[in-house]
Amino acid sequence: MSYSFRLAAFCAALAAAVALSAEEKVLFQLGADTKLRVTRGKAEVKEGVIVAKLPAVVIIQQRFKIDPAKVYTLSGEFEASTGTTKDNIWFGFVLYTEKGTEIYSQTYNRLAPKTLGKTAADAKQGDTTIVVNGSLDPWKPFLRNSARFLAVDAREDGSDLPNFRLLSTAKGGFTVRDDGALEIALSKPLAYDLPAGTQLALHTWGVSYQVVSPKKAVSGTNLLSGSYAVKAEDDIKAFCPRAASVAIAFFCRDNDCELEVRNVKLVESDN
Repeated sequence: MSYSFRLAAFCAALAAAVALSAEEKVLFQLGADTKLRVTRGKAEVKEGVIVAKLPAVVIIQQRFKIDPAKVYTLSGEFEASTGTTKDNIWFGFVLYTEKGTEIYSQTYNRLAPKTLGKTAADAKQGDTTIVVNGSLDPWKPFLRNSARFLAVDAREDGSDLPNFRLLSTAKGGFTVRDDGALEIALSKPLAYDLPAGTQLALHTWGVSYQVVSPKKAVSGTNLLSGSYAVKAEDDIKAFCPRAASVAIAFFCRDNDCELEVRNVKLVESDN
């Protein structure tokens, strides 16, 4: 093999390696200097391993901006050091808007997304009920079983999501009027006027984090991983609309278990 051919092959291999590294970038890898924000329970980093006494909610402090042209793959290894967790481990992302506001699940978790209602009459500041018109049969079982949320100025195409203008309903607090409209009780008085014709959507609680994979952890290593992007495609899930940055988090409601978390990694790649 000639020198020029070997040089050309070497250059081609080097270019391929550089291209690969450009396409895939490690944004975060768990280490001894990782800083945590623990909002429930106890957790600390010991020699590059997160040790959490459950129940716990643990957020890694560093935030990462989302590039619409990229895919973000999160992975980590979880081990229950004292048997099996009774509850799922939820591992994924806390979401933030461009202004740094945390995006909670009730702002985008829309029930019966194709069924929107409209206020049948003006509702005034201080009112504790509102009357809503529309084909609202899909709302009734949700309103009957639990307190929910009404998203104000909802749009059929979902372009209002996440919607931070939420009214909290009272559990089971609705009646069907003679004209078919729903009179819905609120958990607290209205803070502002709502004119007739204001469009509303029904929202609910949920897991506030976008999770890669909920799973119970058993003795031995459990790998949790998954990919997110601005636009869903194949096995890639979509970030919540208007999410501009994320932080890595996990939580588990188990009451009698110590959890060890290793090798947490966030990788950015081309979409």
